[in-house]
Amino acid sequence: MALRLVTAGESHGPALAAIVTGLPAGLRLEKAAIDADLRRRQQGYGRSPRQQLESDEVEVLSGLRHGVTLGTPLTLVVRNRDHANWTWGMSPWPPEGEPSGKGVKPVTLPRPGHADLAGLLKYGHDDVRNALERASARHTAVHVAAGAVAKTLLAELGIVVEVTCQDARLAETICHIAAKNLFYARLPDVKGTAGTAAIMSDEVLHARPAYEWTLNHVIEVADPRELFRTKLETIGA
Repeated sequence: MALRLVTAGESHGPALAAIVTGLPAGLRLEKAAIDADLRRRQQGYGRSPRQQLESDEVEVLSGLRHGVTLGTPLTLVVRNRDHANWTWGMSPWPPEGEPSGKGVKPVTLPRPGHADLAGLLKYGHDDVRNALERASARHTAVHVAAGAVAKTLLAELGIVVEVTCQDARLAETICHIAAKNLFYARLPDVKGTAGTAAIMSDEVLHARPAYEWTLNHVIEVADPRELFRTKLETIGA
């Protein structure tokens, strides 16, 4: 069964969610490993101060018991701490009382380089916020959480690409190029950009230097042991 990912949530809503289907039963997950990848994401480059505001941790609502997958859909949740400042503007239900906090005014100008305009045209929204909340870099948090789960599965499968080169720098470069291409490998008989599969993680492990020796013999002998001092002993009958 193929792994499938469905995500939901808004950037300033209560939380982001990811549902992963197709996981086998019996896969042991570590919360610390998923949270470590979430922290790694927050250390990346970006213009938004949101990365310093949030402190992401994964929650699991289904598909996991005592750290082991059940084979049923796995639901991952990452809470938005900043939602406390948007409770009126991003309330799922009609808000009560006077408008307060952030997001109370409609947004009328789509951001260039984002999917705001496409969302407006597709769903017929008047307020750009209804589209931009989904078209947000914040949404990558649950993608990272789901990716951490996939990495655990790949580690269990033992999928590894080994590269040996003239020097360590070249080997590392080839590993990164291979990871990028294999990560977005095309699935057979699937058309469109959605037909891709993550078949390896982006981890690059550095091994020790490897040496290759070539021995050239210029003396032809009947028995190679004649060239070296050899002592043979027979023990027992």
